[in-house]
Amino acid sequence: MGQQEIFDILTENKGKKYTTRQLAKELNVSEASVARDIRKLKRGNFLCSKKYKIKLHNIVFVWVD
Repeated sequence: MGQQEIFDILTENKGKKYTTRQLAKELNVSEASVARDIRKLKRGNFLCSKKYKIKLHNIVFVWVD
């Protein structure tokens, strides 16, 4: 599992927003691994993201335009 798998899922479903939990479940890996790879992809400007605060939780949605 790596950045390429995450990027492939997001490009196959362009415009659909995912959380790290959803991607981790689909790839069958830990949320920490997905969060690390998302951070790397965001640094390279490959992903769009939006952070929401819902109750006590921060939820980040990522997608590809």
